Amino acid sequence: MRTNVLESPSNALVMVGLCIATWGCGADSKKSALTEPGGGASSTAGRSASSGGSAPAGGGSSTAGKSNAGGVSSGMGGDTSAGAPPAGGGASAAGGTSAAGGVATTSGGAAPGGGQTSVTPPRCGAMGCGVGACDNPTAPPQVPFGTLTVPTGHPRLWFDADRLTRARAWFAANSFKPRDPIDGAPETYLDLPLAALLSGNLAQCDSRISWLMGLTLGTDSPGDDARWVGEVAILTYDWCYERLSAAQRSTFITTWNGFIDAFNTHSWGGLTMPHNNYYWGFLRNTLEFGIATMGDNPHAQALIDHALNTRWRDSFLPWAEGTVHPNTGLGGLPPEGSQYGRYLLGYGVVPLTTTTLDGRNVYDETDFFKGAVYTTVYMTPPAQSARADGAPFWDMFPFGDDERWLVQDNKAYDSVYYGDFMQSMAELWKDRPVGQIARRWVETTKPTLSRHIAAVQSTVTSTAFDNLPLDYFVAGGGIQFVKNTWDAGGTAMMAQLSYPMDPPEHQHFDIGSFQLWRAGQWLTRESVSYTEMIAGYKGVGMIGANQEHGHNGILFHGTGAADGVREGYPKVLRLESQDAYAYSAVDLRPAYRNTDQYEPPERDNPYVASLVREFLYLRGLDVVLIFDRLGSGADSQTKKGWAGDKLAPEAVEKTFLLHATAKPTVSGNVVTITAGNQQLLAHFLAPASPTIRVVDEGAHPVGQFRVEADTSGTALSYFVTALELGAQGSTAVDASVVEATDGFTVTLKRGSASAVVTLVKGATSSGGTVALNGAAATPLRTTVQPMTITDCGPVWGK
Repeated sequence: MRTNVLESPSNALVMVGLCIATWGCGADSKKSALTEPGGGASSTAGRSASSGGSAPAGGGSSTAGKSNAGGVSSGMGGDTSAGAPPAGGGASAAGGTSAAGGVATTSGGAAPGGGQTSVTPPRCGAMGCGVGACDNPTAPPQVPFGTLTVPTGHPRLWFDADRLTRARAWFAANSFKPRDPIDGAPETYLDLPLAALLSGNLAQCDSRISWLMGLTLGTDSPGDDARWVGEVAILTYDWCYERLSAAQRSTFITTWNGFIDAFNTHSWGGLTMPHNNYYWGFLRNTLEFGIATMGDNPHAQALIDHALNTRWRDSFLPWAEGTVHPNTGLGGLPPEGSQYGRYLLGYGVVPLTTTTLDGRNVYDETDFFKGAVYTTVYMTPPAQSARADGAPFWDMFPFGDDERWLVQDNKAYDSVYYGDFMQSMAELWKDRPVGQIARRWVETTKPTLSRHIAAVQSTVTSTAFDNLPLDYFVAGGGIQFVKNTWDAGGTAMMAQLSYPMDPPEHQHFDIGSFQLWRAGQWLTRESVSYTEMIAGYKGVGMIGANQEHGHNGILFHGTGAADGVREGYPKVLRLESQDAYAYSAVDLRPAYRNTDQYEPPERDNPYVASLVREFLYLRGLDVVLIFDRLGSGADSQTKKGWAGDKLAPEAVEKTFLLHATAKPTVSGNVVTITAGNQQLLAHFLAPASPTIRVVDEGAHPVGQFRVEADTSGTALSYFVTALELGAQGSTAVDASVVEATDGFTVTLKRGSASAVVTLVKGATSSGGTVALNGAAATPLRTTVQPMTITDCGPVWGK
């Protein structure tokens, strides 16, 4: 079902006209986590701890104990200097016990009483997509998201009294033998502390406490130690707290104050990199350590303020909400790719869930994580994928550095990071469709869950994926997901129209690339890699598989996108989602040029004058029509310091790239790619006689077979390519093109289905129509269709 959306001028509020009725997101759904008890409203009571006592009533802001009176230390990577109050408000209590018995911390924007409380306007997604306060874009926020109140007892991290009771019942039915710690699998380090906590036999903690006391982190490195074992150490301290002696607690706190402060001064993973996996390792460790040591550590409040103010509020939220350009998290895509991006999601699970349990629902302070739920769903094809070993499993569209994808070590089914995140969102939003969608993903892919995640599971109703639209657009990363059905035998496409971050950590030269999956088979995908090399253009030499050559992109004279300081981000010009088709057009030129005077000239691609790529997926025909406008220039002849070939515009070769896992066959202008019982036929409709060759990239299994189709002879050239998808032996597509001085008319027929598509020539994207099954022609959209993220799913506007 399609829904209509009106976006208000402010990012904080949106108006939703119609919602998905089957999800009950109408007027009755206004009851939300913002207004119901325990759902993120302002908390005035600390939560109960494992000691069995009830949470102290009225555990709000503390007026007892030592004053922070020093703000955030100068070693906290960009906070105020010593002596200043924490950012966002007046001085706050640090380490004291409140008069009512609860240790309280407050973090967020300034509050009337001089403390700090986080207040964020409600969103339509958070309000349930129906009529209500968020229908009025000028309405003031009705309730704050809550005030963080840290309990006095332990454990404080991940568990409250209810979750601990559930976890102990789970452990009684699912007791396990703790695994030996395995480097690279931090969850194995938690087995003993978790078993000790859930069984009540804290003596089991002793070996892990010994490990904790001897643990040393290398603070001069970027922070791998902090990412890999930081949370493990802090959870061990919290879950085994009663077993630690006073001296051991003091030693741990002193040592880790130094570790945390040192890591928070690092520029890599610092405040300008809110999408980075090190950033999230530092945020996670800082927040967890501050919460775990509150009451024993005078520095705890400063740590919490750094995590929730300096990092979360002032750095991450602007990126997540798209107010920082060009870095933007709109749409919920972890931008570091299919491997490293998962850490952004997984690292936040324990600390951000804990803040929610403690009264501040940070997950509802941004739409990013709702978007991340949907992005995870759309990144996962609708059925298991076949692999070389014959064992199908749940896969994901790969992108960015991913050295584990090919060895099946980073997939949806066994990555605790994706599984832990999705199950936690299912628990958090169990009364909302977004949580029920997350639960359906968990039920479907059956990922490995960390034991502490599995232990607190409650009953969550799931909602079918087919309540979601077939298309999804990640505005921040410029990623378009398209499919023709949610059924296992359908087609799914990922088109990488842009790239999602700057600086480009773990990013590949995949601008303008696309990947296609159908009925359990990868019909074309990128050559997934980290630092591996593959055969270069025309099979000559070797080049990094992270370059354009390892993706389904465009080359100009054998060279892809620029390196270093690119002129800008690709610009998505046109985009729409319709019942019968999905369409997009993107100007890729800015990513192919680097004209910065201080950059080495070889980082530029001076052959590119213009480059626009358009995708049109026709669902009924199962055909992707790609229209490339390729303009070459004469900059190579005049560029200062350029050592490459100096060519006239008409002499520049332009190359369309297409990858296959098995060697394809070429017959005239048609290339056939076969994968299992599925096939892709690439019809090169224009130019009339491209040069087509197949290059074995070598370095298998990283390298694939790369189809290179060349054209040259004019300054402005065009590729019109129809990619036909289907099972082997299915009805073939009859594809033809008529070229005129002003454009192309493409006719596609498959059985009783047909399409006539007109494409207007020129260096820029304009005009065009599509006529289906003999009906009147419909103009292709000339603007970008808006899409809004709500609790009820992504909503396409008009």
